[in-house]
Amino acid sequence: MTIRERLDGVLDDAFRRQSFRPLEHLFREEEAALKAYKHSATRLAAAEERWLAVQAALAYERRMMSGSVPRHRLN
Repeated sequence: MTIRERLDGVLDDAFRRQSFRPLEHLFREEEAALKAYKHSATRLAAAEERWLAVQAALAYERRMMSGSVPRHRLN
């Protein structure tokens, strides 16, 4: 069961009882999960950026090794 499903169930129960105190814990848990998700998404974006740089460097090295780059362009 996901946090959202648990939250929906507790919310329905809270409306029936007219008491919303039990929701605080679930809201905090959902906020913590959202924060962790955003942190992971940021780290993933940085890793993808590094991976693209590695791919570009590898393509350049392969081109250099194949000899398709003119000699006057080499350092």
